[in-house]
Order: sequence, then C-alpha cells, then structure tokens
Amino acid sequence: MSEISAIDFFDPRGRVNRKGLIVLSGVLLGAQLGVYGTEYLGGEVISPGAGFAINSVLLWLGIAAISKRLHDLDAGASRLIWAALFLVLGAVAASVGAIYALGEEAMQAGHIGYFIVALVVFGTVIGGTMWLHCAAGVDGANRFGPAPGSSGFARPHPRSSKTVRTSNSGAVAFN
Repeated sequence: MSEISAIDFFDPRGRVNRKGLIVLSGVLLGAQLGVYGTEYLGGEVISPGAGFAINSVLLWLGIAAISKRLHDLDAGASRLIWAALFLVLGAVAASVGAIYALGEEAMQAGHIGYFIVALVVFGTVIGGTMWLHCAAGVDGANRFGPAPGSSGFARPHPRSSKTVRTSNSGAVAFN
C-alpha cells in the first residue's frame, strides 16, 4: 500500500512503521498546534465541552497510532493498558517516596519533590515514546497484517479476525 487515507489515522488495526509513526505524530502535533494556535491568535477561549471533544478525538488518534506501531512490533495493543497502569503506579510510588523522604511540603508545585516526581513520570513517557519511534518492526507479514509499504502504513487483511489454514489433506480450518 502506498497511499494514505483518513482511515489510517482513526483505525487502530493494521501496522505502521517508524516512518508512518512520524507522519501520524506530525498530524497530531499539527492538529494540536492548529486548534490551540487558532484559539491563541483568535483571542477566543475554547469552551470546556469543545475542549473535551477535541482532546477526546486527539486521544483516540494517539491510541490508534500507538496500537498500529505496537502491531508492527508484533505486540498486542493491550500493552497500552499495562503501560498506563505501570505509569500510574510509578507516579504513586514516586509521590509516596518523595513525601516520605522530603516531607509533604516538598510536593507543592515548584518544590524539589514535585520536580522529581514530574521528572520520573515524564521521563518514563518520553522513554516509551522514543522506544516506539526507534524500535525496528517485524520484517514481513505478522499476525496484525502485511508489512507496511512505502507510505509507512499497512491495513489489516480484510476480515482478518479469523485466520485460515489448510492441512495436508486440503481441509480448511478457521482459527
């Protein structure tokens, strides 16, 4: 596949390689800059409802992009749930550790404990993001679809929820 369509941005199925992830990241960044730049330049504040709707769409686009990238690494998107759980538990552990070591006042914004916890949390997110951008995908087709083409995207096989295999006797079995 060499062309990109809108479905490639919204559908979490299929695969995306490093090049495709850069494209998706650029689209997401451009969308965020466009929305908030328009708000800043226009002098109008986005209503809470509109902000929620915009951020929900952007969140979905991010989840879809990460899912596709994990699929290229031959990993299921359920790892996103584990990563989120790990991040929350790490933030709680870092916060409790900072409070225990430095006291509650150190967790106020602008104090060292707050900075340390923010560094741990955002450092983890940045590390995971860099890994997604740098890790080499699986060569050839895998269980999530064909290898991404020159555009960096690959859609899953049609009706790929079932795989077909044939035995030596020619019988067809669906898994």
